Amino acid sequence: MTTSSRTTPRTPPWEGPDNQGITFGTWLRRQREVREIELKEIADSTKVSLRYLQAFEQDRFELLPALVFSRGFLRQYAECVGLDPDEVLNSFLWAINASQPEEEEPEEVRRREVEANRSILIPVLILVVALVALVAGLLISSGDEEEAAAESQEAVVEDSAPATSGPNFVPPVRQAAAPAPAVEPPPPEPSAPLVVTLEFTRDCWVEAVVRNAPEGRDQRISQTFWQGESLTLEAQRAVVLRKLGNAGGVQVEVNGLPFELGGREGQVINDLRIDLETAAELRAADAGAADAGGGP
Repeated sequence: MTTSSRTTPRTPPWEGPDNQGITFGTWLRRQREVREIELKEIADSTKVSLRYLQAFEQDRFELLPALVFSRGFLRQYAECVGLDPDEVLNSFLWAINASQPEEEEPEEVRRREVEANRSILIPVLILVVALVALVAGLLISSGDEEEAAAESQEAVVEDSAPATSGPNFVPPVRQAAAPAPAVEPPPPEPSAPLVVTLEFTRDCWVEAVVRNAPEGRDQRISQTFWQGESLTLEAQRAVVLRKLGNAGGVQVEVNGLPFELGGREGQVINDLRIDLETAAELRAADAGAADAGGGP
């Protein structure tokens, strides 16, 4: 996991006179242990994976998910322990940046790379120009052949064209009207009475359970979806969204009708149930809005 900017807060709390030689993760674990809180208690309370909580306390930042999710998880950790979430987040960002020092490239190395790229680029450009010239020559030759063939065909047509007047003129036979195009069949109906569609406008971690899927058994999903992707869930009874890691980046539809999450960027939503009763309520609300809009 990497960050695109560097944050320089005040002196981190683990570098005080009483905390010489410790890291962010060690300081975080000591704060929890002083308050006699077990790590599993935090995992059960926040629904954050125990593996991610251990990664925070062990300074194993490479095991953490994307930064937007890590910030939300760490904020929930801080609130459970009783720490200032903003201070903990600033210290976390400082620790990440401190573990990724910027490397200054020597001038000599840069000069050699420029020369190497130049020595490769010139032959490539020559090859590209030669290929373009070859293709252009082939296209011109092909165009000349096609033009000659077209002129020959026009001459044959003129010689064999039927008379339009005189004793040998035969009136053309009228062609019957072409049949009307076949009407395309309507799209197939969904295979389940409940269809929940999720459109992702931001990256989002999803854990979902489809109760009584069309195949006759529950279906479980645990996956990160990226911006621009979508997920369609069909169920006979209900869809339970056990976890949405970034509620502000998800648009939900139930049987084609919008379902408002009311979430914000980075917010985690847990155990959201969408069932047939939810779909009926959305359909009734949509019908009422249509009737109100069509009144005198």
